[in-house]
Amino acid sequence: MKRLICFLVALLIVLLTGVLGYHGIEGWSFLDSVYMTVITLTTTGFKEVNPLSDGGKFFTIGLLMMGLLIVTFAITKMSQMIIEGEFEQIFGRKKLEAMVQKLSSHVIICGYGKMARHIADELKAAGRAFVIIEQDENVCKILREKNLLYVKGNVNTTEGLKKAGIEKASAILPVMTDDATNLFVTISARSLNSKIKIIATVTSEENRCKFMQVGADKIISPFQLSSMRIVSSILNPTISDLLEIPSDMGGTKIQVAELAVGEKSFLLDKTIADSNIRSFGVIVAGVKKQDGTVSFPPEPRQKLENKDILIVIGEQKGVEKLINLV
Repeated sequence: MKRLICFLVALLIVLLTGVLGYHGIEGWSFLDSVYMTVITLTTTGFKEVNPLSDGGKFFTIGLLMMGLLIVTFAITKMSQMIIEGEFEQIFGRKKLEAMVQKLSSHVIICGYGKMARHIADELKAAGRAFVIIEQDENVCKILREKNLLYVKGNVNTTEGLKKAGIEKASAILPVMTDDATNLFVTISARSLNSKIKIIATVTSEENRCKFMQVGADKIISPFQLSSMRIVSSILNPTISDLLEIPSDMGGTKIQVAELAVGEKSFLLDKTIADSNIRSFGVIVAGVKKQDGTVSFPPEPRQKLENKDILIVIGEQKGVEKLINLV
């Protein structure tokens, strides 16, 4: 893109030089000077608007040589850009930015490190809209190859967050390895969108309270979580395998999910027993009411109301089918 801008600037300088030169040397009008400059640079070969003086002829030779050099340089660079795919990158990036602007209630992933890659894979598999903010061109190339939606920018700047549609996003994930960067993103995100859900990772437990103070909704310590899972696998191996999300249990994938009961849901005003959820191979493990209270486990005769959240567990196919139906 910079090469293209340099060429246009150089061409504009030559055009202005030609116009001012003919006007100053020959005393021609602005229109005649522009006309003579254009037919000279394009080597059209039309007759001069007026006879040229010796000074004008020397100036025309110089202008013509300068124009040929710039055009030759431009053709060479443009050919190089086409070969390197730079034009495709430029227009592809514009297309990506247009797609991001259309997003709403999406998830923003900060960076594309090891954790972010797994998050992106899971969100993609779940069909959830998301966009990645990344500034490393080599990483952006990988994202293009994987056909993942991203914006090239710095998560530490307001501009980078706005390019990712922070105002319309439902959640943002500061999951980089640096606590200071994650903390700054948390502060910026909360100031730009007071309703956005912020789930951040923290490497040092000492920093957990700082994230809470600046507005993070949930703070996850990858090291603590991993250690808990390892210990659980030792002490309660069967339960640990069962609650793996998703885990492969002899060819059957078990999934835990949450379902929201809406005004048009077929579950509305039905009891759990009458909802026929069990026919999907799914069990209701808990119900969270709008006031925050949780029934765990819920009574079979508990009536499901608008905005209730069901916590269900079952085979992945059955859970996904139920989610699509709800």
